[in-house]
Amino acid sequence: MYDTEGCCQARGPGSGSMKKGPAKPARTRAQREVEARAPDPARILALLWGSHGKPGRSGLTVRAIVSAAIELADAGGLDAVSMRQLADQLNVGTMSLYTHVPGKAELTDLMVDTVYGHLYDDVDAPSRQPGGWRESLRYIAQRNWDLYQAHPWLLEIVTARPVLGPNVSLKYEAELRPLDGLGLTDVEMDSVLTLLLTHVEGTARALANAKRTLQESGMTDVEWWVATAPLLDKVIDAKRFPVATRVGQSAGHAYQGASSPEHALRFGLERILDAVSLLISERQLNTT
Repeated sequence: MYDTEGCCQARGPGSGSMKKGPAKPARTRAQREVEARAPDPARILALLWGSHGKPGRSGLTVRAIVSAAIELADAGGLDAVSMRQLADQLNVGTMSLYTHVPGKAELTDLMVDTVYGHLYDDVDAPSRQPGGWRESLRYIAQRNWDLYQAHPWLLEIVTARPVLGPNVSLKYEAELRPLDGLGLTDVEMDSVLTLLLTHVEGTARALANAKRTLQESGMTDVEWWVATAPLLDKVIDAKRFPVATRVGQSAGHAYQGASSPEHALRFGLERILDAVSLLISERQLNTT
């Protein structure tokens, strides 16, 4: 039988005595600290799907906290958002925030879900784009690209798990609908969307890195190239690297810099759409 703590107990024959099983090893301080910091999935879901407009005793709401956090992140990145800075921004005590939001992990999830809520006017917005699924996917790519430009701190979040909030869920629904009924399997629909969004995120991150490099170096790409090209000519032998020299010069001239994330976005998007078109044609051919 089991006691209230789940420890296995056995009665000795005819004695009425009870013997507990082996005790669990005591947790170390480090383990207890990790467990204390670990986000609670049930609590996060309750926050994401709960009422954000209901004020607490201080009159503060989750919506107001999240909006202030997004303003801080837009201005200074995700590192600019701390519970202390947020309390100063809202002119409240830091402990008042914890009665609404347990910590930064939960706050970040709320921020992500909130900004995704501004992506589309409604769940059918991508599907309404004229030109069929291809223009719908192009619209989805552009909207996500614009979102990264408006909120570059989104690119600072590194996680393999999605935020399972209402707006993120609506985003997923909205972006899948243009692919529905084309003959693709459910897994292929998810894979196409993942490929598209991964490409957008990657090129948006490249642009963010280029902006950061400009800010830190104080040099534009053109200025950097003018300063670097004469030095490069002295160490790069065009006879040894004929293809790299030719292509590098052509690309540098076209981009007016080392690279062009905007060009990479457009070029990659068209190749992805071409490949998806072939996949759809194959699936439709197999069903006829």
